[in-house]
Amino acid sequence: EQYKVSGDRSLKDLFFGIAKYHGAMLPKQKIFIEKCFENGLIDTVVGTDALALGVNFPIENVVFAQLAKYYEGPISKNLFDQLSGRAGRKGYFNQGNVYYCSQLGMMIECRDYRVGDLYEKNLQKKNENISIELTPKIKDILNKKSSVMDEVDYIAEFSTVDVNKEEMSENIEETINSIYSSFKQNVLKIMSDLIYEEIGTRPDLSKLDFPTRLYSKMYDSLMTKESEYCDNIAKVYFEEYSPETNSKLFTKVLCGVEPDKIIEEMCYSNGYVDFLSMMQFQKYVNNLPVQYRKGFGKVSTLIRDIDDSVDLDVSKIKVLDEVAEDLRASDKLSAKNVMKMLEMQKNDIDQKNIENMEELKLLEDSGLEDYDD
Repeated sequence: EQYKVSGDRSLKDLFFGIAKYHGAMLPKQKIFIEKCFENGLIDTVVGTDALALGVNFPIENVVFAQLAKYYEGPISKNLFDQLSGRAGRKGYFNQGNVYYCSQLGMMIECRDYRVGDLYEKNLQKKNENISIELTPKIKDILNKKSSVMDEVDYIAEFSTVDVNKEEMSENIEETINSIYSSFKQNVLKIMSDLIYEEIGTRPDLSKLDFPTRLYSKMYDSLMTKESEYCDNIAKVYFEEYSPETNSKLFTKVLCGVEPDKIIEEMCYSNGYVDFLSMMQFQKYVNNLPVQYRKGFGKVSTLIRDIDDSVDLDVSKIKVLDEVAEDLRASDKLSAKNVMKMLEMQKNDIDQKNIENMEELKLLEDSGLEDYDD
């Protein structure tokens, strides 16, 4: 009851001492599983690489059922070490054990890869170089807080990869121009969707040839919003969305597309709620000036109905550019600090490889290797 998961059928396996854990789960479900594991109520967690992202389970054994992803193929050496490093925790287990089980690997994704082969290869591989490739702060450029060249120079200085300044400058300029010039095309897409919804055909509107005079007048009316779009796109621009998504989304808001339709497009996938997308869209709404939020209040209600453990305090929600600004102000985001962090990470990984290589080797007496064919 405390964690608001009573009757949650997705957690029914907890009664058998086992739980699943993946990125699409609700925050309250993840927290509950973490607490159950921490308190010894369950002893097995089957998960994706979401377990490598900040989860602090006291784990003694890590078992890999697969070491390749469906689309990307084999995981990196760095991710392998990150996941393997979950085994063993000071104060709980002095030694952690890492295994693989190939029989399960043949029953799930990436059947073209033998988990045992990938396991052994990862033990021998060197860690990949850690790199940082920054992207321009489009919102700052739109708001005249930064120039294109300021962004290019900053990225070139702080990225650990080579940057072609001229090419990057051209790409940023093209992005800025496309944001301001895309209103008409976005309106035509809105009109095309409306016409299809009402008469069942999707005409070619490239020459503004509308089926009826009524649609033509509606288009002219919507185009009067273009100056408002250009005046406000900088204010509403949301760094977590692409320039194209920002442009399309704000055009729909200005043109009066029903909020419910926008919410469905941004927060649902195949008819089901995408909770992470809904949380992200809530941040977008919080970022909007008050006059553009009408009809979107239900998003926070939907979030609370799904998981009321989520903190929706607007004052506590920061978008990426605000986080970066905090780092700059505290002098933590500097070339010196970035390089120092990378060097520390590399040294830490190298040291762990030396200390743990033998522990990571397949334990011959475990019996798990007998599943390999």
